[in-house]
Amino acid sequence: MMTLLDCPLLVFDTGPLKGQKVRVRKTITIGRHPDNDISIEDPSASRHHARVEVTESGLVLADAESGNGTYLNGEKVTGASKLMPGDRIRIGRTEFVLLESDAK
Repeated sequence: MMTLLDCPLLVFDTGPLKGQKVRVRKTITIGRHPDNDISIEDPSASRHHARVEVTESGLVLADAESGNGTYLNGEKVTGASKLMPGDRIRIGRTEFVLLESDAK
């Protein structure tokens, strides 16, 4: 069974939330609107921009039909893309990196 420390982390690498960490225990919505799990103040981000989905086979990144696109390791996401530790996600000027966990 997965413990809290085993959960993957999204770490803000740039933008106003730089250095903050979010544990991925469930599907996470990302966008400008405050009803998202991760709300980013970025005029380049759509109100409901993207999702990091928890699936049986791992984490998946999906764009939510955003105006400016969601990028994974520099490539625009179309459909859903499987995430791996070390992957970089960019939404507007905000970048996240996915870490396996912070467990030692």
